[in-house]
Amino acid sequence: MVRKREDTAEGCREMALDDRARAADVGSDHMRDRLERSAEAWTDRANLLQRLETSFSARIKAQASGQQQAVEGEDHG
Repeated sequence: MVRKREDTAEGCREMALDDRARAADVGSDHMRDRLERSAEAWTDRANLLQRLETSFSARIKAQASGQQQAVEGEDHG
């Protein structure tokens, strides 16, 4: 399954970089502020998604390890 760009930490970081680059090139203070805020929001979302992915991976690994230990215990028990 292919996830949308905004649904991955990497994609969100890319979007933040895009907004920061656009903010640097825009002439309007209002637009610059909006783009900088948008970049901050994308960065926050990227950090959240990364934490969720890390937590999920750790739970999967722990679950797999627990299942392996249970199988090993049955073999030796």
